[in-house]
Amino acid sequence: MAVRIDCYGVSDVGNIRKGNEDQFVIADLAKKMSFSHSSLHNENNPQLERVYGKLFVVADGMGGAVAGEQASAIAVETVVEYILRGMQWSLFLDESKDADFQDELKKAILHCQDKIQEATEQFPDLQGMGTTLTMACATWPRLYVVHAGDSRCYLKRKSDLKQVTTDHTVVQQLVENGVITEEKAENVQWGNLLWNAIGGNSSELATDICKLELQHGDMILLCSDGLNKHVTDKEINCLMDLNTNAEDICKNLVELAKEEGGTDNITIVVAHFIDEDAENKKYEDMETLIEEPAVKEEKTDNKDDLPNKETERIQSSMDETIVDANIHDLAGGNNGDEESS
Repeated sequence: MAVRIDCYGVSDVGNIRKGNEDQFVIADLAKKMSFSHSSLHNENNPQLERVYGKLFVVADGMGGAVAGEQASAIAVETVVEYILRGMQWSLFLDESKDADFQDELKKAILHCQDKIQEATEQFPDLQGMGTTLTMACATWPRLYVVHAGDSRCYLKRKSDLKQVTTDHTVVQQLVENGVITEEKAENVQWGNLLWNAIGGNSSELATDICKLELQHGDMILLCSDGLNKHVTDKEINCLMDLNTNAEDICKNLVELAKEEGGTDNITIVVAHFIDEDAENKKYEDMETLIEEPAVKEEKTDNKDDLPNKETERIQSSMDETIVDANIHDLAGGNNGDEESS
């Protein structure tokens, strides 16, 4: 079954911050060979290019404006580089090697940890910099979500919105352990204090990974906490119900977050997995509907012609009858005159 992915990403500095420490990436996972010269008749042979999936990444840096921006950039670049050059492409296709594929995705994030530590050793001024990172890798119909920190991934299916990731914050741990309620957690001032992130002052890193089976019509949303600090899950869900266009959703959610305060950088990535066959059929049906009135009008004109022809036939018959009657009357009148004389 064919799928078309409508996706879009946006990053906004917000209302308060002077710089943007967030990063995002949307990329095709493709293997391609480009010809410079060849004796082949078709140098653009489609078999020489294969798209294996789609990659979506959001990272939220920390450690000060410069350090935070550097940390998130290093993490995103490292993940992209590792997937491009470090992973076996066969893993994208062979579901029997699913465990190996998930291990490789985890290694991509662990590799980010090594790169950030190398950067802090080389540049002491960046000591303590770190970043969150949430990555979604789609190889239809499978979706793998790898995560460290409190940037989120949501799955929107029909009218329901579900948070796929778990925030790696101290307050979330307290909620899970039953120390405080979710309602109280929303009002905690240190609610964004992380216990797990890439870099920072810790050499240890925990990575969460989950696998989902996508369905046609599903949407995923990745975001930094600049969105969910000000916009509730219910509000996100309502807005996604109103508009399924990825670009519109991103821009409208950014505006809503800024209207509600915009105290942090806001980064959002949205992907909508559309049934391409159903979409094509819909367009074909629409074209048929557009053409049908013209056909009906033509048929109606033909039907209108039928009464006109019938009227002409009846009128002609009536004229002949009148003529015959007049001839008969004239003949009858002459006979009467003769008898009266």
